[in-house]
Amino acid sequence: MFGVRIAEGCVYHVSSQRRRDVCFDEALRARTRAAIAGLRRLIEAGEMPPAGLRPQCEGCSLHEICLPEAAGRPPARHLYEPLVYAS
Repeated sequence: MFGVRIAEGCVYHVSSQRRRDVCFDEALRARTRAAIAGLRRLIEAGEMPPAGLRPQCEGCSLHEICLPEAAGRPPARHLYEPLVYAS
């Protein structure tokens, strides 16, 4: 956006309360672009990968949307529709 290439960053792990340096090399950039392209394909196809129920789901703010207990059911179509706001 600003024409600046960022070479590295940090990831903060809450459990250990430590930061870890991350090198933004070309391999990581390629994996990130591939993940974004895959997500866009899923959205365009109206598909959602099934959620997996994990211990982290307890107390998650997205639990009501994700509904990991209902994995395997067809996704709610309205989750992919853009919101239209009245002006």
